[in-house]
Amino acid sequence: MQEAKQEGPYLDIEYTGGKVHTEEDLVRAHRINMDEYVVVNRNDKAWEVTMKVKDSEGEEHPIISTNHYIALTLMPRVMQVPRYRISPVRVVLPDGQIATIKRRRKDLQRLFLWSDPHFGFAQKRDGALEAFHDEGVLAAWERLMAGEKIGQSVCLGDLLDNAEWTTKFLRSPEYFRTTQHALTAAATWLLRLKTSDVLEGIHDARIGRFLLENAVWAYELRREDDLRGYPLLSIPSLLLFQEKGMRYQEGYPSAKKEVGDFHLFHGDVARKNALDTARTYLKEYGYNCAFGHIHRHEVVSGTVNGQAVTAFGLGCSCRVDGVVPGHNPMKQHWDQVGAVLEITDEGRGMIEPVYYDPATLRQGSGNGGYAVYRGRRY
Repeated sequence: MQEAKQEGPYLDIEYTGGKVHTEEDLVRAHRINMDEYVVVNRNDKAWEVTMKVKDSEGEEHPIISTNHYIALTLMPRVMQVPRYRISPVRVVLPDGQIATIKRRRKDLQRLFLWSDPHFGFAQKRDGALEAFHDEGVLAAWERLMAGEKIGQSVCLGDLLDNAEWTTKFLRSPEYFRTTQHALTAAATWLLRLKTSDVLEGIHDARIGRFLLENAVWAYELRREDDLRGYPLLSIPSLLLFQEKGMRYQEGYPSAKKEVGDFHLFHGDVARKNALDTARTYLKEYGYNCAFGHIHRHEVVSGTVNGQAVTAFGLGCSCRVDGVVPGHNPMKQHWDQVGAVLEITDEGRGMIEPVYYDPATLRQGSGNGGYAVYRGRRY
């Protein structure tokens, strides 16, 4: 059994051989309490091995056994922030007065960041609508914002799933005529989460691509009295962004928003291995950034040109049980993670994750689990 390896907050465990067959066996062998960890990356392979064994008469017989390679990367459910107790220093001046220091107030701009809610529905044969977005997660984000007194949020893209607008995949009949329901749900939660900006994601851009391929005459069509406004068949127009004072950053994948020294964007990179997407952005851009798209939580920090920078990958705010089109929970691990971004009046940013814990049901509530931030639950 290989020893566990710790790299920052991540814990890597792996095994090669024939005794450990499942992830549960590997976790049990390392005596890890999975109530304290979540799996952020997994790798599992199996292959047959043939061995020759001699019997009592010296004849060789083949024996086939199965070997396994299992590797997991784990991350704590709640990140522990070190806290230090500092005793105040009293300075007595010659005249007996106690010296005081006038501190300039540091006004922090605080934003909640969320990504990839994939508002959308599938309509079953009995007419019932099954949502792609997770209202338990969204309600937890709302409680977090109220509890932390955060008055503004930014959505980093894939606001809508737009399954019936895809030009790449087969459009299932269960997605037909569901966009109106998705718009209603999105409008409700944009207001409840006090959203100021939405960055265009790859799923949001599906409407424009569909029009270009199937109804080019309607592409970029605008109202006669607002030729500089949003196109009629676009997310910001259908959701009345202009009338509600919200901003829509168009142009995936280049759409972005700068807040202090942080660059926010949806993202167009998706690497298979854990942390590789964040490493790619850190290497290519070399500045503080937060992104969505991959539905996994990744954080990589480093030094670029003498400056400490961080690439922070949010998770998603949609369901992670295979309901969202194209998601296979057995092959793709998705994280339901948001973030709080604090910007000082000097423009310096600090970003911290907000985890959603679906396993802890709230007493007397149908809203599912908790948002966990700095060890507190909301």
